[in-house]
Amino acid sequence: MLTHNDYHTKNLIYTGGHVRILDWSEAYVSPHLGDLYCLIRSAEGSRKQIVSAYEQASGDANVHWQLTIGAVCWLMERIRYFLDGGIEEIPIAKEWLPDLVNDLLMHCEMLKEWTKG
Repeated sequence: MLTHNDYHTKNLIYTGGHVRILDWSEAYVSPHLGDLYCLIRSAEGSRKQIVSAYEQASGDANVHWQLTIGAVCWLMERIRYFLDGGIEEIPIAKEWLPDLVNDLLMHCEMLKEWTKG
């Protein structure tokens, strides 16, 4: 599925009664829940509220493991982007890398635990 890959609140605009998504320059094919994970990282509402709203709208009552896979894909792409030259474009990204790597490790550990059960 084509995903935005930078789907956070700064790339959303409400106009004419609809939410419009801006800046598709980093779009690529990936699990769609990577975009939901990206939105959750930047949204002011709680993760639980956003996931609950998504579950209600989609009719899928168990998106947590899918969201975790989306998080792993999004985090890997962001880390790859920054290590592959993105730090020159966005120098402050060097400060973000440790948190991104820690988030990636945490989500990988969550997947590992789910595979045991």
